[in-house]
Amino acid sequence: EEVVQVLTAASSGESAIAGEKRLLAAEETGIFFYHKGRMTRALVKLKQQARVSGATHTAAYRLTTLGVGITGFVQENYLVQHHTKSEYSPSVGTIELLHQLLEAANRKLLSFIKPRVVQKYCALTGVAFDKIKPSACIGFSQGLAATMRAAQAAHADDSPGRVAAGSPARRLELDVRMRPVDRNDASVGRVELVAGTGLGQSLPLYRLRLEPDGALSARTYKARELEPTVFDPQRDLPQLLMPAPAVLDGSIAQVLWRDGQDGGASWYTAAVRRAWGPPSAIGGGGGSGGGSGGGEGWFVLQYLDDADSDEHVFVGLRPGDAAAHAAFRPDGERLQWRFDPADEPTAVLVEAAAAQLLRAF
Repeated sequence: EEVVQVLTAASSGESAIAGEKRLLAAEETGIFFYHKGRMTRALVKLKQQARVSGATHTAAYRLTTLGVGITGFVQENYLVQHHTKSEYSPSVGTIELLHQLLEAANRKLLSFIKPRVVQKYCALTGVAFDKIKPSACIGFSQGLAATMRAAQAAHADDSPGRVAAGSPARRLELDVRMRPVDRNDASVGRVELVAGTGLGQSLPLYRLRLEPDGALSARTYKARELEPTVFDPQRDLPQLLMPAPAVLDGSIAQVLWRDGQDGGASWYTAAVRRAWGPPSAIGGGGGSGGGSGGGEGWFVLQYLDDADSDEHVFVGLRPGDAAAHAAFRPDGERLQWRFDPADEPTAVLVEAAAAQLLRAF
C-alpha cells in the first residue's frame, strides 16, 4: 500500500521525502539468489523489472507491468559459485544454467503480477479491474490508449521551422546509434534529445554522443537529418580480418561497459555462443549478412551478470593470428572487448579458429 501511495504521488507537489521513497522503491526491487542457504547475489532485477522505465510511465505501469517494489528470493543448490562466494562462476555451464534460472524466475514474476499485484492495485486505487486485459485496469487502459495515439501522431514527418498545428514532429528513439544523412559529416554516435526542444509546436533537436570519447556533438540535428547505422561485414570489417568460424562457440569473452557518463567502466564476462545469423530485425535489410557466408561470424554474448543484456555480435579474426580480432554490434558499434586471458580453454578455441581460417585462406 505504501508503494502505491509513493508512486502515485503527484510529482509536481511531492516532498523531498516522497521523492527519496520513489527512488528507494525502484532500487529495492529484485530477487535475492541463495546457493545452499548462502546469499550469492542481492536484488537482481529480472528481465521484466529491468525494462527501461522513463519518467512518463505511470504508477500503474510501474506496478502492474514492470513489477516495481516486488522482491523475492531463489534458492538453488546446483550452480557453481566463484571462489569469492559472492558471485557465480563464469564457466560456460554455469552461465547457461543461470540464464535458464533467470528466465524461469521472470516467468514466475509475470504469473505473480497478473493475479495479485494488478487486483491489489485496483482495490487500493478504486479503479475497476479489466478482466479482458488482466495486466491493466480500465482507467489505466484508457490512459494508455491516449498515450499510444499521441505516440503514433509523434511519428509524422517533420518540416523546416515550426510545426503546423495538428502535425506533430517526427521523433527519434533515443540512444539509437545513428549517423548524419549528409556523408560529408562523419559524426557517428547515439542519439540524445536537446533539452528544451520538442515542446509545444517546436521541433525536437538532437545531438550525437560521439564515439569513442562520448562527447556530445557541437552540431544539432533534426530527425530527418539522421539515419540508423547497420553493420555490413563486406564494408565495415577491418582489413585482414575474416568472419570468425563457429569453433569459437563456448569461449569466454570480456566486454568493457561504461558505468555511466562519468567516464567509469567495468569488464563484464560473457559466454560466446554461436548464432545462425544476425538478429532478425537487422538481417533482413541493409546487407548486414553480406559477405559473411550466411551466419558465419555471428555470435551471441550471454552475460553472466545480466541475462537481459545478451546481444548479437559479429566477430572478425585474422587468419593464423589469434591475437588480432574485433567484435561489432549489429548497429556497427565496435566493442571494447577481449577473450578471457585467464581461461585456458578459450585460448585453445581462439587458436583453433585462427588456424582454421589460415587453412581456408
